[in-house]
Amino acid sequence: DGDWPLLLLPRTLTVLAQILLLRQRRDKDELKCDCDTACVVIWQRVINTLVKAVLSPPPHHHEQDIEDLNVEHAQLLLFLFHALQLMQKKAVLLSVASALVTVAPVIKTAMHDSQLLHLSRLLLIFDYLMKNLYEAPQALIEQVQWNLFKPSTYESSKECSGVTASNTPATPVNNSSTGASNNLAAATNNTNTASNSSSNSNKMFHVWRDIEENYQKHYQGDDAVMKPKFYTLAPVDTNSQDTPKLDGLACSFVLATPDTIKYTTLYETLVG
Repeated sequence: DGDWPLLLLPRTLTVLAQILLLRQRRDKDELKCDCDTACVVIWQRVINTLVKAVLSPPPHHHEQDIEDLNVEHAQLLLFLFHALQLMQKKAVLLSVASALVTVAPVIKTAMHDSQLLHLSRLLLIFDYLMKNLYEAPQALIEQVQWNLFKPSTYESSKECSGVTASNTPATPVNNSSTGASNNLAAATNNTNTASNSSSNSNKMFHVWRDIEENYQKHYQGDDAVMKPKFYTLAPVDTNSQDTPKLDGLACSFVLATPDTIKYTTLYETLVG
């Protein structure tokens, strides 16, 4: 119960992933049907923590005091999401959508920087889920492996800041819930040491490069500033004229569950 810590260092996330995997294996060996419950609970606590941070932000004197969802944490959450059963994925998606509706009234008031920041994290997650609910992108697998597990087959000198590094070796993606668990198992089995570096050159992520670079220049030399700050959870293509593609299952879940969330209300929240 209670708030879930948003800022978790890579070493902590690596241990968390391994614990969840071992628990999942144990529960499956014991033929338990709720082996993914822990991941769902973590997701719900993260969502609740972000909602609370938007609705009732604690007083902060400095931006560095704001606890934010770091990119490695967000990536692991999404990776764990793809290991869930379909109906569990639906529950998480609808929880995020409901969270956006809940915090919508705050947008009409004067908002603190921390509120804008945490709201943006909810929107990033919702955007990702609406586009990738069923299939885990190859880039996500590579990012989790590099940022948290760093197999020995990876070149330690490779520059990976702000790119998907599609030429980096990675476990092939299997989009079923069992396959996602196997991908995590493969990553943990290749673990040497967990990355705990604050250097962007040791991370893989998608980023709004110009905004991020300008922001980091402003706080140059301040080790307390989270890096990266202006990350995204999907590739940024500002030149594309194509209509964004949405996940069919995600759309059906949002459109066909009026007992949980009304689509018209969600639509008005997002465009209002």
